[in-house]
Amino acid sequence: MIKLLSEVAEVTGGHTFRTKAEAASGHVRLLQIKDIQEGILTDFSALPFADIQPEKLKINLQTNDILLPLRGERIPAMMIVNQQSTLVTT
Repeated sequence: MIKLLSEVAEVTGGHTFRTKAEAASGHVRLLQIKDIQEGILTDFSALPFADIQPEKLKINLQTNDILLPLRGERIPAMMIVNQQSTLVTT
């Protein structure tokens, strides 16, 4: 039986930034659509910081979250693994 994704998972969008999303430093890592590759994400150290305070986050990505980009020529899926820092996506 085919089910809607929303019937088996919580579906949310990324954070909307009104200005430049990246920051030189901070407490929140930023995962952008260009960073989503097929497979798993385990190395967060190369991701830039986001220009946002952790308490302002709508969504904090967690271990076992699955990311699907909303645009692009192909649609890879990426799973977050061993998440130990605050992480947001656009």
